Amino acid sequence: MRIFVPKELCPGERRVPLVPKSAGTLVKAGMSVVVESGMGAASFHDDAAYTGAELAAIQADVSEPNPAELN
Repeated sequence: MRIFVPKELCPGERRVPLVPKSAGTLVKAGMSVVVESGMGAASFHDDAAYTGAELAAIQADVSEPNPAELN
């Protein structure tokens, strides 16, 4: 399985969707983890901390789901 983790797009948001320790756990479990470059910077996790994960320079356009689409 390939997991892509994009940067947070909301202004001022400091949380990250995946911390380095969790990325390492996923990689050890056999997953292919792709992290958008700079994804962890707001939470003081540099790209080098995501050991085993592939770095991508692609910006993802990820938005919150529309509640009507969840039904």
